[in-house]
Amino acid sequence: MTPAYPYLTNQIRKVPMSSTKSRQGNILIIGLIVLAIVSGGAVFATTSLKKSQDSAMDDTKMTDDTVTKDSSDDAMMDDTGDVVTKESSANYQPYSEASYAAATNQKRVLFFHATWCPDCQNIDKQLQADSSSIPEGAIVFIVDYDKEKDLKAKYNITYQHTFVQVDTQGNAVSTWNDTTADTIAENIK
Repeated sequence: MTPAYPYLTNQIRKVPMSSTKSRQGNILIIGLIVLAIVSGGAVFATTSLKKSQDSAMDDTKMTDDTVTKDSSDDAMMDDTGDVVTKESSANYQPYSEASYAAATNQKRVLFFHATWCPDCQNIDKQLQADSSSIPEGAIVFIVDYDKEKDLKAKYNITYQHTFVQVDTQGNAVSTWNDTTADTIAENIK
């Protein structure tokens, strides 16, 4: 018997079973590879996060119950969050509302300092070593850039290492940014 459509019989081929099993095996292998890549990425992300958290924990060390010190800086913070320097002079000292209010008869300058800021660290080291760049009758208060959010908002501070001279009513007289303590005298009015 001759097929009704002989031209189709030449086109139809039987697919061997071994070919179908081979495709299923390839799909399984590809699936396992994708699973391994995804799992490896998750392990890498978790490990990286843990390392960055450990690094951040190492940067800040507890020196006693009330004072913490950043190992890369000479500035310290007390339990209220005020910056405390190793040796503060009469004209360079940590900001507190009481000391700020007591100095209304002097030219007051607020230095917005962050312990993680290299420029702030440089300025702080310069002023601690030699505060003679602060003119007679002026006082520079070290303000914690990260904690004194109200003062930052009041004076529109967007950078650490910013200086703001204020008048007796607490209004800004002048504002400047610097990376050294050398220009304090020329900026104070």
